[in-house]
Amino acid sequence: MKKILLPFFPILSFSFLTACAGSGNSTSDPQPRIAVGPDQNEVIAADGSNVQGNYGAEIWPMNTNLHFQSIGHVGITRNGDDFRAFVGLKYGPKGTRIKQALYSARRCPTLKDDLNQDAYIDIQEARAAIGKMLIPLDGDLGTQLGGSGDFPTVGPGGELTWSGETSFTRLFDDLKSPDVDPADELMKLGDAGLTLPGRIVLFQGVPETVALPETVEAGDGETPAESVPVGCAVLWKVEKLPGGLGAQ
Repeated sequence: MKKILLPFFPILSFSFLTACAGSGNSTSDPQPRIAVGPDQNEVIAADGSNVQGNYGAEIWPMNTNLHFQSIGHVGITRNGDDFRAFVGLKYGPKGTRIKQALYSARRCPTLKDDLNQDAYIDIQEARAAIGKMLIPLDGDLGTQLGGSGDFPTVGPGGELTWSGETSFTRLFDDLKSPDVDPADELMKLGDAGLTLPGRIVLFQGVPETVALPETVEAGDGETPAESVPVGCAVLWKVEKLPGGLGAQ
């Protein structure tokens, strides 16, 4: 087993860009306003047994005309073999399909990642910060490819409530399977285990009617509007899920 030490509090940097004006501003490195657990350090087990309990975060805006505030919450729970994920948006891009996924890295993109300085962090620029996709939060939480393309759509008022459930054994076995296409945006765990504290959850997609600069690059097989990042969160171990996620 390998021990990875993570900091108790994240240093989060998120950007807010006014799409209609085409100018960018960054937020002031907000600290999480959720109650994180007392110990974010995990001894990563080869069988994934270290993943237990609740993980949650606020979602902060990126590359949208949203407010200078969190736009919602994301949460993940594991209890025995039951693995669930939850997303709640209050200020999402209206009527837009949102691509949402857990990534391998531990840093949300900032304006420093806007390499072409067009006031937008596109998905190609964001990948330097977020790493590769580990768990798509889509229609089949238990596999990386089974629910491909089945992502939720934000309601007419900017709201989105989404949840997914699967067997942790099924999910973990899929993550440990061979990587058939190392060049794509997905990655497998290989010989490594899984840990959730400090992991990035990225949200992508704006309406096609948004006038993005021609310099905004798209993801593979996507339009710039479909792939542009709109929100980012850093997961931490929590006593209970934030924002009422998972409430019956």
